[in-house]
Amino acid sequence: MTCPHATSTTREYNACGLGLYGGRPSHGTCAQCMARGENTPEFAAQLAERSERSHPATAARVSGCCDSAKNYI
Repeated sequence: MTCPHATSTTREYNACGLGLYGGRPSHGTCAQCMARGENTPEFAAQLAERSERSHPATAARVSGCCDSAKNYI
């Protein structure tokens, strides 16, 4: 089973053309994504939209659930 959005970059990781899982999922994560049917541009766009709502680019990143307190602005 191969994903049309993945290119094998190393023995352990793929490069995800959709940017899922940080753009560099392991082969196992890639397989799970395909099994769930999440390897589509529509799913990636939906995730990006949700991420923008929860972590807007206009908001300062000081600290919190996803940011380090050392992330100085």
